[in-house]
Amino acid sequence: MFNQKHIKVAILVVIILVFGLSLTWFTWNFTNYKLSEDALEQSRIIARSINPKRLQSLKGNKIDLTSPDYLRIKKQLIKIRHAHRTCRFLYIMGRKEDGTIFFFLDSQPQDSKDYAHPGLIYEEVSDEYLNTFNTGNPRTVGPIKDRWGTLVTSLVPIYTSETNELIAVLGMDIEVGDWNKKIISQCLLPVGLTLFIMLLVIFLFILNRNRQRIKMQYIEKNKIAMELQQTLQHVKKLQGILPICASCKKIRDDKGYWNQIESYIKNHSEVEFSHAICPDCAKKLYPTMINNEK
Repeated sequence: MFNQKHIKVAILVVIILVFGLSLTWFTWNFTNYKLSEDALEQSRIIARSINPKRLQSLKGNKIDLTSPDYLRIKKQLIKIRHAHRTCRFLYIMGRKEDGTIFFFLDSQPQDSKDYAHPGLIYEEVSDEYLNTFNTGNPRTVGPIKDRWGTLVTSLVPIYTSETNELIAVLGMDIEVGDWNKKIISQCLLPVGLTLFIMLLVIFLFILNRNRQRIKMQYIEKNKIAMELQQTLQHVKKLQGILPICASCKKIRDDKGYWNQIESYIKNHSEVEFSHAICPDCAKKLYPTMINNEK
């Protein structure tokens, strides 16, 4: 049966669990926000390193493969991607007049299965991507699943230097697995702390319960010992063979001294004597008095 202490401990454990889950949820969201901001800042830096004039010279088709501007930007993206270990893909997209999204170029070598050639239509484009083209606002979106995997993407628009017109959007992809690993690593602390506090509370409760049980057993044993001692004090028994004088009825003790029987019994028990004369002795000692009474 649950007593009041069990209920209090259960409530405390629930409070700790709720607090731990809230802290973990906050840590998850804060870390996700921080990673998004960091990735977006890195993408901004990369986008600023791209020469808009070189980008404007690209046609967005396979003719660009021989263009010096294409090759220069391609080489630049490959170096940047290798410098960022968590970066899975780095690319630049454009939009045609009919709204179709296509790739100007990416950071993958041409023999890679993930290579996106100039003019490749991005058929799986999401609303988040289109929002950046429509509003010109940089943002981190995802995770989004497409033919290249499930990715978190930072999108940064690139503008012309003269008219400030949006000409392309740079995208930097991070694998969702790598993204979540960073978040989970940050959440390990609140999760571990919550489990530690919960286990500590349960351990202290069990320890205190055992101490109380031992204490009660100790008190009970002391109580029984005291009762036994009191019983022994009230019940003293004469044991063994008592040497008693056949004539005067004195008793010899362990030290060899002869004691009056009442003194011996008094010293070895709780008995108190009250002297009186029995009728037979009264006749012997006081015959005259007994006869006169008759």
